[in-house]
Amino acid sequence: MGAKAWRGGQNEPNFARRLPARLHYGSRGEERCKESSGARDYGRETRGEYTNLVPHESNEIAPRGSRREGGPRRLLAGALPASVGTRRGLAGVEVLGREVVVEGRRIRFEVAGQGEPVVMVHGLSGSTRWWDRTVPALAARHRVYLVDLPGFGSMRRAEGGFVLSEAAGWLSSWMEAVGLERAHLVGHSMGGYISLMLAARRPDLLRRLVLVAPAGVPTGRSMHGYLLPLIRASRYMTPGFLPVLARDALRTGPLTLLGATRELLAEDVRKYLRGIEAPTLLIWGGRDTLVPPSVGDVMREEIPDSRLLVIDGAGHVPMFERAAETNAALLAFLAGEEIGE
Repeated sequence: MGAKAWRGGQNEPNFARRLPARLHYGSRGEERCKESSGARDYGRETRGEYTNLVPHESNEIAPRGSRREGGPRRLLAGALPASVGTRRGLAGVEVLGREVVVEGRRIRFEVAGQGEPVVMVHGLSGSTRWWDRTVPALAARHRVYLVDLPGFGSMRRAEGGFVLSEAAGWLSSWMEAVGLERAHLVGHSMGGYISLMLAARRPDLLRRLVLVAPAGVPTGRSMHGYLLPLIRASRYMTPGFLPVLARDALRTGPLTLLGATRELLAEDVRKYLRGIEAPTLLIWGGRDTLVPPSVGDVMREEIPDSRLLVIDGAGHVPMFERAAETNAALLAFLAGEEIGE
């Protein structure tokens, strides 16, 4: 039985919210954020191991009381995120840069909005910029976290490159370092595969799961067999998305792209689907030629608490091609509503 096509939600929320201007980390591991106006403050308890750490003006993470001069400082795994002084605006929403140490390496990520945490995971040849039309809508009700996977985007020069089999473990380590004990997870394409694997292995980390055209179910195509579908998929991409795609593909480079594609084509997630405990929404573009909607039917049958939503007129990147419909579905599902069939 096919899934119902989504036709509602033509207006994306336009949300402007002030975010904290200063961060301070107390001795009990509590992140204290105070608005520059001093009108109010709020706290968020994080895991106990992140104690006695403060960001210095140099953006280095060091123990409280350490000297600010006189040689390099040791990177502390699991340090609370420090501001890296970067910010950008998306439809009136301020997106702030943060930095955390994971497995001895500095990882930059972005945050926007306030509310229940939502982690966005991009796909093959992607970056956090693939969620630019999603962030303003979600940030109206949620704290949105954006991070590039190793080998992609701002992480394209990461030591060790991209290893698909290690990606879910890396993502869980990053969530732990940031202090996210439980979060909603939204993954697209290869990022959907990674999110799915994390959901199966670490159900304790997830509230709700959204998989947008997730990869991982064999379709019988070889790598060369995806060339024509890729050309067809470009017909449904919006003009605004093509420069994003081209820039990210060039930044990633052919070696990482080919290696990740080979790994992905060799995977079969079907044996993990019944182990997913989180309520799951599957979103597909009705004209997706890369991961056809029929894969969504397979996943819906296997994932215990799942529903499938097919968006008419969208291809493989519905969050860009049909942003209003995708955003409306995401907000409704994360609020606990039943979406799709």
